[in-house]
Amino acid sequence: MKARRWSASSEAADPAPGRLGLPAPVFLAVVLLARISDANSHPDISHAPFVMAAFVLPFWYVSGIGRAVWAHWYAPLLVIQVVLTFAPFALFGADWPGGVTGPLGGLLLLTVRAPLNWVLFVAAGAADLVVRLAVGLPRVNPGIGPIWVIIAYADAGIALYGLVRLGEMAAALHATRSDLVDAAVAHQRLAGAQRLRAAVVDRLDEVVRHAARALGGVVTEPAGVRRHLERAGRIVRDAAAEIRRTLPPGPPDPSGDPVAQRTAVLAPRLARLVLLSTLVMFGVLNVLNVAYPDLDVPVPPPPVVLGTVVVSAAVVLLQWRHSTAMARPRGWPWTLALQAVLTYAFYPVVGAGGMTLVAFLAGSALLLLAPRLRWIGFAAVVLSLPVLVGVAQFGPVPLVTLVVWSGYVGGVTAAWGLVVYGLSRLTGVVAELVEARAELAELTTVREQLRITRDTHDLLGLGLSAIALKTDIAAALLASNPGRARHEIGELLAIAAATRDDARAIPTRSQRHTLAAELRTAGEILRTAGIEVRGRLDPPSLPPEVDSALATVLREAVTNVLRHSTPTRVDLDVMVAGDGAGLTVGNDGACPRSDGHGQGLANLRDRLVALGGTLRWRRGDGLFVLEAAVPLPVPAGSLS
Repeated sequence: MKARRWSASSEAADPAPGRLGLPAPVFLAVVLLARISDANSHPDISHAPFVMAAFVLPFWYVSGIGRAVWAHWYAPLLVIQVVLTFAPFALFGADWPGGVTGPLGGLLLLTVRAPLNWVLFVAAGAADLVVRLAVGLPRVNPGIGPIWVIIAYADAGIALYGLVRLGEMAAALHATRSDLVDAAVAHQRLAGAQRLRAAVVDRLDEVVRHAARALGGVVTEPAGVRRHLERAGRIVRDAAAEIRRTLPPGPPDPSGDPVAQRTAVLAPRLARLVLLSTLVMFGVLNVLNVAYPDLDVPVPPPPVVLGTVVVSAAVVLLQWRHSTAMARPRGWPWTLALQAVLTYAFYPVVGAGGMTLVAFLAGSALLLLAPRLRWIGFAAVVLSLPVLVGVAQFGPVPLVTLVVWSGYVGGVTAAWGLVVYGLSRLTGVVAELVEARAELAELTTVREQLRITRDTHDLLGLGLSAIALKTDIAAALLASNPGRARHEIGELLAIAAATRDDARAIPTRSQRHTLAAELRTAGEILRTAGIEVRGRLDPPSLPPEVDSALATVLREAVTNVLRHSTPTRVDLDVMVAGDGAGLTVGNDGACPRSDGHGQGLANLRDRLVALGGTLRWRRGDGLFVLEAAVPLPVPAGSLS
């Protein structure tokens, strides 16, 4: 069995669908907080309602509600999103917060078919840059202003797309588990039908042909009839021996699970592409923030810029190792500590400008720390930059300014920390679901194999034994009593046809056995074998599942009597007492070499245990008694 992905090891192996899409709305929520707060100062919060309006449709889409509306009306909805995103430029100009265009890009990627979605994604990003160049860039260094606009747009759009798509893949895998199970059962039933046909059905067809030929020549061709009966007897005994050896399981389905296989390839690929783009863009932005600081901050010397390049590359590589490992990477406490040191190393030199990669440290905390500590570590990292900057740089400034700026920095850190965690976790969830689907299908296949084997053993044994008995009796009566021989051959034909129908019905569970019918059949077969039958053969009315279970017990018990005992008398008793029903089958010809623990009795015990019942047997003084008890279901409405 393949090892489960470590990043979701503390989560359920088969999570509920409602949890699979959680990272996307959480990501949007913290991005919304960051965009409302904004790094730029604003005279008031008049921009906030417009920012929130630009996030309404993205929130609606990622919620999963009304996807049919999006499927039919995606074009008008995207036009509305374009208006909500770009119209505020007319009101706020350069003060319209950067990055608000990102959700529009994500919706384009999610709702429009490829490759047009990527064309429109690039076009929306270009439009954002053109408009900002026209109205004025955000208040960052002009040397990196255009690059900042592009990265803010692309990162948000691609991250939203990746989180939603991975969530949808996981949800689709979860939702189609029953389809996979049904396919596994259908395949196993087909294989079971093929095995039964080869082992039993085809043989019984031949038995029926021999019996029919024998029936027509009882008087005129006794020698030919005897040959047909002997041939039929050998065939049916071969069939009985075949099912007693337990039918081998069918071959695995060669088609595998194409949905899971395709998703297992696409999900990691998508996650890694989105993650790689996020890491690279943030790494580049971190270097540019240091090389082109705010206008009121002196430009650092080249060694500092070079050091930032080296540190940024190292942090990106560490994060890639943490996010893509199939298990917690060896020495992860040391690599996490190294990532923390490198993240904060240049803060004393370059300040907040070189702290862009702190978001990755937050993501690593969620991925690597123990469940009880991960969110504490995540919160500590998210709050670290506002605390450091607030204490070291702001000094005596209005509290509102500090809170707003902290909301922006904390929101950005939390958003992309969640992106790192969400991409890794959802990839792990997909991997776990692929494995869980395979395990579920395998378990279902094994259960169906065992069910078919058990039913074959339990339900066909008596019929095959009865056919063999009838061939022997008919052959013995040919010379002395041709009329009785003809009658026995007729019953042989009927039993063979019924047993063949039972064999055909086993794979599909369509066989129907009742206790009353089994009691009548048992009485006829036992009397034919010269065994006295005592007891009631008209059972009381029982619930279907109880009646079927006791009918199966009776059939196996009579089969064992014919195969393993030499009785002169069989006692049958069916009783209903209190809240249970019982069946007792006893005979006076118990074989001393038999311990009563054959596969048949084990199968019966499993059947009854599944219904809360019991199966017991005892031996003594030449007697063998089998006792089955099954509780009766409580009638609906009888509980207070």
